[in-house]
Amino acid sequence: MAIVPMWPAPSQPIRIGRIQALTMVMVYALFAMLWILLSDKAVGWLFHDPVHATLVGTLKGLLFVAITALLLYGLLRRLSGGKAVDPARVQGPPALVAALIMGAIVVVTAAGLAHIVQHHHERELIRLRIIADLKSRQITDWLRERQRDVEWVRNDLRLAARYRRWPGSGEGMVGDGMREVIEQSPLMRGFRTIMLLDPEGHPLPGGSNAAPLPPQLRAAALAGARDDGIHPVGPFLGADGQPQLAFVTPIRAGAGSGPMLVLVLQIGLADWLYPILQDWPIPSDTGETLLFRRDGDHVLFLNELRHQKGTALRLRIPMTESDLMAVQGMRGAAHQGRELFGIDYRRVAIMGVVQSIPGTDWFLGAKLDRAELYNGIFRDGVWIVLAGLLAQLATAAAIALLRQRQQLALAVGVQQVQEERLQALRLLAAIADSSDDAIFAKDREGRYILFNRAASRIVGQPAAAVLGQDDRAIFPADQAATQMASHRRMLTETIGVIQEETLDTSQGSRVFLTTKGPLRDDAGQVIGTFGIARDITEFKQDERALRDSEARFRTLFDTASVAFMIHDRDSGAILDANRRAIESHGCTTLAELRQHDAWLEPPFTAANARALIRKAAREGPQCVEWQSRLRQGKVIWEDVQLIPITLDGVKRILSVAFNITARKNAEEALLRQSAEAIERNRELERFNQAMVGRELYMIELKQQVNALSQALGWPEPYPLAFLDAPSSGWREGAS
Repeated sequence: MAIVPMWPAPSQPIRIGRIQALTMVMVYALFAMLWILLSDKAVGWLFHDPVHATLVGTLKGLLFVAITALLLYGLLRRLSGGKAVDPARVQGPPALVAALIMGAIVVVTAAGLAHIVQHHHERELIRLRIIADLKSRQITDWLRERQRDVEWVRNDLRLAARYRRWPGSGEGMVGDGMREVIEQSPLMRGFRTIMLLDPEGHPLPGGSNAAPLPPQLRAAALAGARDDGIHPVGPFLGADGQPQLAFVTPIRAGAGSGPMLVLVLQIGLADWLYPILQDWPIPSDTGETLLFRRDGDHVLFLNELRHQKGTALRLRIPMTESDLMAVQGMRGAAHQGRELFGIDYRRVAIMGVVQSIPGTDWFLGAKLDRAELYNGIFRDGVWIVLAGLLAQLATAAAIALLRQRQQLALAVGVQQVQEERLQALRLLAAIADSSDDAIFAKDREGRYILFNRAASRIVGQPAAAVLGQDDRAIFPADQAATQMASHRRMLTETIGVIQEETLDTSQGSRVFLTTKGPLRDDAGQVIGTFGIARDITEFKQDERALRDSEARFRTLFDTASVAFMIHDRDSGAILDANRRAIESHGCTTLAELRQHDAWLEPPFTAANARALIRKAAREGPQCVEWQSRLRQGKVIWEDVQLIPITLDGVKRILSVAFNITARKNAEEALLRQSAEAIERNRELERFNQAMVGRELYMIELKQQVNALSQALGWPEPYPLAFLDAPSSGWREGAS
């Protein structure tokens, strides 16, 4: 079998010199620059829609990658005569050729990226300027229209006619009549509140004048009463908490007369102005229009912001934050419209422009997050970078084919090992520095060879100052001696330990949970020690505070003079009880109380008790008088309150019991005495009835004897005159 060589032997040596290399570089550079300059202009001329322009830019980048790859391939094939090049017979320095070609690719790629960056930057800056100018003109036109509306309303002759009736009418009648004229005006669209003030700034009676007058409106009213102008006031927060803008102007009673009344018209900014600001005319994820002004030493934002709600006339940022775009715009008012790089109210890096609103102290800013700008640059520039990378890869591949395969394999192997080691070191450094725990390592002599950021923060020294030093450089002498002894012990015993340590740090004395162990190399030999220390000071403090709190609660719980028991809300089982509850049932321990059968007949059974506990869990606290049996057999009465509580995140039932046996016994004795008294009273009533019946019978018999004696003409033997006395108690009692 014949062996076909991988590199066919050329008939003559092929030279690749500096002239050929420069030719390749110049051809590639010329093509790349023409492509970048002409293709961007063509896309901007043919496509005005940003979406279409982005899609065409992507396709343009793909096409550039393909054409440059074919161009490099053709140049290499032409210079090599269409034959494979034997690396052993190439004359001239291949490294210089590769450097020239790759340098040209880097230069062209950098030029393309610079052009993309400049193009995107200028395009976004123009857009921001156009949007800022558009919004500024819209706000200015809107303010002028409102002022013309106010001018037309105050010059209405009907208002003057109404006001001339002032001497003959009451203030309320004149004010109501003038408000009626104003409200019927076709130009009152959008105005929410109408107020009429006297020259001293006091509201006239009736209508919406009952609302309190903000201080700034009163000051503007006093100023308006002295001149003939229209004074915009605000924006400010109205009585309903909504942003308002007011127009203050005087109303004259007639030509040549001074200002008599002051008209105040308020309009809500959320109805028209804020929607104008919130509308962004082109697709954007972060584009936003800001309206603000200076309020003392702060920047006051006047509109609702896109990324933060409830900010209108409420968000203030100090003027000392010089990086804020609003602060930069107000301090550089002479250069309005220039590009600004800073931060916005979210502390996010942005690009924007600021310009003032004519006739007001307002400033309008149009801004875009720099991340969105960079995303656009990245989308278009990635193809330039990919093309440059592809060209470099193609060039490197072509030059690499001139080398021997063994050298290439060796170089690749060395590079791979170095990359793996570098990646491992980077990964180790990233893990160590990302940890909140202190991570360190020492060599056999106790000098630090690894010290992460958390460890540096704890000791208050940078890692560069600690590396190469031992524990005496960062700890007091006694603690350093302890640490160094622990290091030597681990070198000899080669075992790891987990222990709590108290060390003096830059934050004071701290407690650490430290894991230490021997550090080994690839061969398993101990080359030092490592440690991971976690700051558990707060945990230990919380643990100590929790123990103290539990002890205080247990003391109060056990020494209370009231019986407390904690029950499971479903089963009613006794989970805990204080000393009073245990002793009140004749028990000595909680276990005896749980085993004690204290139940009687219904309604004082265990089932009745569980039903009451479940009812308290469903409906809330319950109060009941309960009868139970002590461990010695005695029956007692208790006033029991069942209260739902939460312990350690679990819902329980707390029972609070008061012994009312003495009270119940007293009540029973009182009931018995009452029953006996009632019975004696009944016997007395029966005796009285018998005695009264006998007396009535004797009186009736005497009356019969007197009547018989009177019939016989004899004198009456029994005097009964008392029966006819009007106040006779006897008759009343007898009746």
